[in-house]
Amino acid sequence: MFQFVATYPSPSRNAIQHIALPQTAPQGAELLFARCEKQENGGYRYETATYMNLLHRTRWQTLADIETISLEVTCRGCGRLVLQGSSVSDAKNEYTFSDLAYIDVQSDDPATFTVSLNDNYDFYSLAWETPKEHSLTILNACYTEKDRLPNKIYNSVRLAFVIPTYQRVDDIVKTIKKYKDICNSSSYIEESTHVFIINNDTAIKNFPYSSEKNITVIHNNHNFGGSGGFARGAYEALAQKNFSHIVFMDDDVIIHEESLFRTLALLTRLKKLYANQIISGSMFTRENPTWCHVIMEGLNENGLGETIAGKQDLSSRQHVTAILTAVQQYTPLYIDAESTIKITPQKIIHPYAAWWYCVIPVAIFSQYGYPLPVFFRGDDQEFGMRIRSFPLPLNGICVWHADFSNKYSLLRLYLGVRNNAITNILHFKKWKRNLLRQICFKLAREIARCNYAECAIRILAWQDFLHFAFIPSHGEFLISRVASISKQFPQPEKPAEESQRAYPRRRGKKFFPLLLLYLTLGGSLLPETLRNRLFLFWNPEKQQKYFNRFRAMSFAFSSITLMGKIFFLPRSCFIKHIPKYIFTNNSTQVEISNIH
Repeated sequence: MFQFVATYPSPSRNAIQHIALPQTAPQGAELLFARCEKQENGGYRYETATYMNLLHRTRWQTLADIETISLEVTCRGCGRLVLQGSSVSDAKNEYTFSDLAYIDVQSDDPATFTVSLNDNYDFYSLAWETPKEHSLTILNACYTEKDRLPNKIYNSVRLAFVIPTYQRVDDIVKTIKKYKDICNSSSYIEESTHVFIINNDTAIKNFPYSSEKNITVIHNNHNFGGSGGFARGAYEALAQKNFSHIVFMDDDVIIHEESLFRTLALLTRLKKLYANQIISGSMFTRENPTWCHVIMEGLNENGLGETIAGKQDLSSRQHVTAILTAVQQYTPLYIDAESTIKITPQKIIHPYAAWWYCVIPVAIFSQYGYPLPVFFRGDDQEFGMRIRSFPLPLNGICVWHADFSNKYSLLRLYLGVRNNAITNILHFKKWKRNLLRQICFKLAREIARCNYAECAIRILAWQDFLHFAFIPSHGEFLISRVASISKQFPQPEKPAEESQRAYPRRRGKKFFPLLLLYLTLGGSLLPETLRNRLFLFWNPEKQQKYFNRFRAMSFAFSSITLMGKIFFLPRSCFIKHIPKYIFTNNSTQVEISNIH
């Protein structure tokens, strides 16, 4: 048997990363913290070569001003401590962990052991073995900065957490309760953080925790969504002039204490070359806690989102080392202040940091402005493309968030389409090609599937993109606008399998049916038998009952008209009329500039 007691000492103890065990993990995420195997002798072996506890030495020494690292373990009882190490073993990036050192423990009183780590291995981890019918209690285990110079100056760090919320009081109460528990166990975190809750629900005036220490509640005069909440929170935090970084975080996430500590440990030691870089948190799903949704993502040359690292279950040690290596290879490596950015391998993707957990230096807002008034969805993409700052992930800095596949709605579709178009016109040279491509292919697919609700929402989104400066940015208007459109159109049954979607049916054979669809105005000019024979429909037998000749003709004509308008749209005119936020602050109006 074994016991573990976690403590979170201040930086005076030189700690950079603690080893957190499964007792502290969110339910179902235990394999991200440690593994246990029964030995042939009846004892147990525990390993911490996991996403949360693996020490990525190469990563730490790339980003942070750290010379050498040590493993420090305080324990009592009977057992054996094992130091493990791993580096790439072949061209396939396969990692094998080896036992490097052993320490036999047999003491009824607490005993502290320290092991220095060298530069021979990319990854280090702690393991321990307990004989049958004996116990080993780990009182504290952490990786520390060895031989810290007495006159070494650390970066001054104080974090302002900005958490927008709307009609999710239960979620925000759980989040703040967790934060208060962390502060009660760590004075260091309490002194280094402050939380700004931005309430977008104008019906709620008496908000929980309004008078608590380290918590400020701000009520918006409209429901400006996530982007408006983040912009307002950043504005209020910067006005106090005592924060080094702003942390954008969602209200429905689960966060571990170690993620906060590791954020502070990294920022206090971050090299000056990376001072203006964003620290990004990885996202795991609450429904499947070991499934990593994203560690790093970006927009490809077509202006669409693409995962760089993620979409993988990280309960396996091999998967963890492989994905962390990929992240390290994609990080810009500075040799000195004059050197150019070196990225290996080269990719045509522009990374950005998503806002479920994103640590932004305050100087970025002064230089680039605040998030655009786009309500939510894609606001982090536009901001990331604006600042062009490579995010810096580190294992153990993460949150557990609800899976987005369970959040589909026509409002999310509308905002995703409209806001992606805004990002394209502002930040991509080939924005016209990207938007025309999306309109042409995606509308054709939905027309062919007789999904007229999505057709109407997509056309509304692109029309509102063309008139972005004149569309109110608050939720009261947007929600009712989308709801009124969606009620007019029934939605057909969804495909049973992803492979059954209408377009493209076969690689290299999509141009002819696509052209035919538009030339025949959504297939409305073709007889039913010919439409079925040419595979214009995803599932002809089921979709025929949804086919409406007038609607197919109308949406096909609308898409052609939209393509014409976008083709002749001048970028300069769009940028000139970007709207700004107007908040009410103590009975006065505050205008926030978005783009500098």
